[in-house]
Amino acid sequence: MVKGIITAVITFIVLLLVAAVLVMGYLGIMPGVSSLMGSDKPRDLGITATSQDYQTMVTKSGVTVGALPSDTLPADSLTFSGSRVVNTFYTSEELTAFVNQTDYKYKPVKNFQVRINSDGTVECSGIFDIKVIQDFITASSGNSEISQYWDKYSRYFLSNPAFYVKCTPSMTNNHLSLQVEKFELGRFSIPQAALDELTSKLITLTDGILNHIPGLSVNSITMVNGKAVFNMVGHKYISIATP
Repeated sequence: MVKGIITAVITFIVLLLVAAVLVMGYLGIMPGVSSLMGSDKPRDLGITATSQDYQTMVTKSGVTVGALPSDTLPADSLTFSGSRVVNTFYTSEELTAFVNQTDYKYKPVKNFQVRINSDGTVECSGIFDIKVIQDFITASSGNSEISQYWDKYSRYFLSNPAFYVKCTPSMTNNHLSLQVEKFELGRFSIPQAALDELTSKLITLTDGILNHIPGLSVNSITMVNGKAVFNMVGHKYISIATP
């Protein structure tokens, strides 16, 4: 009798552990299992970006990007100077190239793609670089609320998960308006209640970044005919800590 109970308990624990591993693999946070499930690979949005797209993006923005030493602390890893009016548009390829080819030490995403659709929706995919996200928050906004929010959940990630998001964004007077239609972590769709909270945190983080950067004034950013249209006052020079 006792032996049977012990066997049943051990079997239950083993099944529970197996289920936990499978769930984490599905979410894209368990090494090995995630690879087998394909949940550590970002969704392909069909955007192919080149070095020419990066140069076009830089030319349009009028920004000169300089390098800071790799041992620069996160809080000092982004510096801005000069002023320049930016009245232009960027394509999906240009934005994709800019994110992937900017060699910033605390860049929180890898293998990134963004696709701006004709209906004004935006799709993004990539892989989160878990180990630098806290440093990125410190560097870009220093927002303690977002830092604590990330610290609360970061312990559950054992590897870098893929992500996919579909949303409708716009920006007016340094404030982000955002409707998130779908957010996938690995191959798991975030439930609506959690999605609402996440959307709120994304808005807080983005607004914090915009207001943390001195001299940055975004009049508007809108999605028009598959392009991101920028009307803003930005900087001539940006220096970033490199790996």
